[in-house]
Amino acid sequence: MTSIPRSLNRANRATLTDASVDVLWSTETDADGAFVLPDGLSGHYFTISAVGDVASGGLPRRPTESTTIFNGDGYVIRLDLKDRAAPRLSAKVLGVPSLLADEITQAESRYSLLRFRNFGVSRFSPLLGMRNTVNTAFVPIAPDLEGRWKHARLLVAIDAGRPWEIDPVTLDPVTPVGRNDEWKGDGSLGLPFPTVFATAHPIWDPKTNEGFMVNFGKGMLEMPDTMPVMHEVHAAQKEVRSRTRAVLETVGLKRVVRLRDRIGNRLKSDAATVSTALSGSGNMLSTFFYLLRWDGLGDLQRWNLVDRATGVPVKVINSLHQVQVSESHIVVMDTGYQVGLNSLISQPTPNLQLADELLRDAVSRRPDPILRLYIIKRSDLEPGGAATGDPSGMQARVPCTVATLPAVSMHFTLDYAERDGKLWLTICHSSGTSIDGWVAQYDFLATDNSRPNPEVMGMLPAAAGLSRLAHYAIDPLTGGMSHCDLAMRDPFQWETALYGSSQGFTTLDIPDEVAATWWFGFGIWPEVATVAVLDEYADYPLRVTPREHVVNELKSGGRPSSLFRFDHDHGRILDHWIAEGDDRGCVVTAPQWVPRAGATPDADGRTPAFIVSVVYTAEERDAQGRCVPKAPQFWVFDAWDLARGPLCKLACPELRVGFAFHTAWLEDVAPWEAAYHVNVHQDYTSRFSPLTSGVVREVVKEALERFDASLREREERLGI
Repeated sequence: MTSIPRSLNRANRATLTDASVDVLWSTETDADGAFVLPDGLSGHYFTISAVGDVASGGLPRRPTESTTIFNGDGYVIRLDLKDRAAPRLSAKVLGVPSLLADEITQAESRYSLLRFRNFGVSRFSPLLGMRNTVNTAFVPIAPDLEGRWKHARLLVAIDAGRPWEIDPVTLDPVTPVGRNDEWKGDGSLGLPFPTVFATAHPIWDPKTNEGFMVNFGKGMLEMPDTMPVMHEVHAAQKEVRSRTRAVLETVGLKRVVRLRDRIGNRLKSDAATVSTALSGSGNMLSTFFYLLRWDGLGDLQRWNLVDRATGVPVKVINSLHQVQVSESHIVVMDTGYQVGLNSLISQPTPNLQLADELLRDAVSRRPDPILRLYIIKRSDLEPGGAATGDPSGMQARVPCTVATLPAVSMHFTLDYAERDGKLWLTICHSSGTSIDGWVAQYDFLATDNSRPNPEVMGMLPAAAGLSRLAHYAIDPLTGGMSHCDLAMRDPFQWETALYGSSQGFTTLDIPDEVAATWWFGFGIWPEVATVAVLDEYADYPLRVTPREHVVNELKSGGRPSSLFRFDHDHGRILDHWIAEGDDRGCVVTAPQWVPRAGATPDADGRTPAFIVSVVYTAEERDAQGRCVPKAPQFWVFDAWDLARGPLCKLACPELRVGFAFHTAWLEDVAPWEAAYHVNVHQDYTSRFSPLTSGVVREVVKEALERFDASLREREERLGI
């Protein structure tokens, strides 16, 4: 059996500045026969990972303390590709104020009661609040056409916290986007570091110079709805309502049915209105869903989303991982990642594995099988549009269309141009993928019912079925679907979730049409395939891969990782590479589209480009059979000829980082210009209240002093 690379769960949190990168192999050489980068590969490739926490000091964590690898401090990596013979690399943990407070409380025993601890995907202190680990995705912002900022800017975002702008040169966090009082979160808890739910993928539109984000709250009363037992209760209630309706209509009482529906909708609307009002005060019981707009310089604007059909404020079912824009609409996806009790529990009783297992089973439930898209007309946000209220306050509203599709997703693309009055989307339906799960010491493996190897604790569990890619046309006013091309191919689409797209995650112009996307398939690995995930999706309504097929694949050694190109016009996979032969045992992640410098589109309109990915290769073992950690590699492919295999392989010997998430590419990098800046010291101390203890004030102020010192050090390094 081929082992999953242990380097996926290895990290050392080291700061690297202009470190050397070896060109291990390439299809091109210089005059002396030395390997060099492919001609035309240039610019700066960024990726990000989570590298454990202050207490763990990196990855892996101890088995009794394991939690998902997605819970960890953001570690930004920049690969500089300007020099074909000598690429360089810089990397750094993002030292935001909550991280600095974490370091302070871990270092001194007198602050032990204030220490942050891991709770599933979150890290929390009961006296300081929630860690913003800023670890998921980038938002590149192009130079402003009006000259308000001259160089590209770069944001880093996460689902559980405000985005932060970073200096693309030094990789230091420099300012949050939005003040604390512009975001709603834990409300009445009043802690210095609030709990904020947002999106890991805000979107910036360079054509209109504005960005869109979301801010939502599910309310403490909504949390139990994520438990399986509550799912069964709601299903039973729905069945009773359906049968009652059928009986009333059968006996000719349709008017009673219509009256009941109107009363029910009015009650829902009134209840939602009360909830919206409560959200303005940050009450913990409130639910809310704001669309945010930002011009890159000023205050945030916000609107409550209201269902266009019913007038009822929209509730978030799972979470809001991604936002996209077209020329006339904004689309927010309610994704398969759950915000609920299951995402807040790690291993509360690490020495009692049965208790932890029972607790996980009690609070875990697979995501709602229906994908929801919230579609907002951009003109409705302008004066004279359908929005009402003052967007600088908390009560403004804007209508949205709620479109539903079968099977959940994490990521999608949206064409900027709207053809035939339709929105054109490509969606990866990652049904069967437990995004919010992880391999724990109390799990059992699906192949032989044994316990997992401690070396893989915290890794993402294997999927319970194949993913699917679909290209849709959706009416933005009705939410109706009028076109669908569906692709599902074994062995490429095992655990497919992340992608690169033509001109995506760059500062280049948004193309009218996304012609292709490049996705990686994680593969399916027996060492991380758990009974719990197979059971979770055993009777999933939209399951397409039989459990028997999954188990057979696992018992035969699993399926390898892959990289493939999905053609949107044809709705199918047209090109692929798979990790077989000498590459068996590799895992490909973090694909990024990089244009070939100086190239022009070919006869088919395709821009010559590369795909740069992070690749984790099979490890060696020492004499005691222990894994010898290896640096991840960077592989370069021809974007339009993946089947050819990698053109080049790079590695930085000093780099130790686990699973790489999302990416970005900038043609040039320049120091942060301070076009936008939140006074961080004032932003956090303004959250102090008469009830804030002296020791909490002390820790927060020291963290802010350290943050200010890091900004001064940055200026000294840059000679500013």
